[in-house]
Amino acid sequence: MLKNVTLLLLVALLPFFSATAQNVPNGGFEDWENLAGGIYSEPVGWASLNILSLIAAPQTIAKSDDAAQGSFAAKLETKSFFGNLIPGLLYLGDFDIALGLNGVKPGVPFAGGRPDKFTGVYKYSPVAGDSAVVFAQLWRFNPQTNKRDTIAEAATAFTGAVNTYTPFELDFTYYSTLQPDTVYVVLVSSGAGASGQGQVGSTLFVDNVAFEYNTGVSLPLMGNAAGVKVMHQPASGSLTVTLEKPMYGAQIELYSMQGQSVLTEPLPHTQHTFNVAHLPSGSYVYRILAAGMPVKNGRVQVVK
Repeated sequence: MLKNVTLLLLVALLPFFSATAQNVPNGGFEDWENLAGGIYSEPVGWASLNILSLIAAPQTIAKSDDAAQGSFAAKLETKSFFGNLIPGLLYLGDFDIALGLNGVKPGVPFAGGRPDKFTGVYKYSPVAGDSAVVFAQLWRFNPQTNKRDTIAEAATAFTGAVNTYTPFELDFTYYSTLQPDTVYVVLVSSGAGASGQGQVGSTLFVDNVAFEYNTGVSLPLMGNAAGVKVMHQPASGSLTVTLEKPMYGAQIELYSMQGQSVLTEPLPHTQHTFNVAHLPSGSYVYRILAAGMPVKNGRVQVVK
């Protein structure tokens, strides 16, 4: 069943070779869980080939305290099982071991809009010309074809040894103006590279993978309605919104610069004050909507 593991997995999990809000879940790899009664472990929210340890295969993903930030990072190492390569591989999705190599279930639901970049930090120790691969794809289900369309992707391969944590920053290339509903992120310790095949011992460390949004809000921002004012009041740790006149279905949305929604409140009156003292100091993006349509957006600085 495990014959040609490397080739089959790259065909199944790296579709970009055949053709780089909501942030990446547990992108700092701080949270891990023991599975199958403690037989193997994985980062929470991620899937890996460690599940193959249920049939005595080696585990290729490990929690490492050699972290760029926080307590832990993910260590991905290519290993051998009866002469077959098993790359260190992490992906957003699920795996049904009953289906063998056909059990990969790629992607998780995504409501983070349209991020601009896929970022993170890495170290890499390749063997004999091997390379590592990281990529992210955004998909949307197409009811007409009953398949997922690729909305955007960001991808790269790492070649050569990198001994200290080094940032990577990949721009998403968009192929559609639609909003994605699924995200698929894959990290692989072996992608063949110049050697033409993966190599046992190639080791990739990854930490702090995330999506970045140039505006902080990836959904469409339109309009600059007159008579709408948003002001932060540092003395009281509050945010005040003033409307020249009531607007039907008005609400404010406040996002961090990483695209995370931190506040959503209705605006039924002409003046509203919201407590933001619990938010970290820094820049935030606000968006005012009326009847579901954006009418004003901008930035506000929260200073305590």
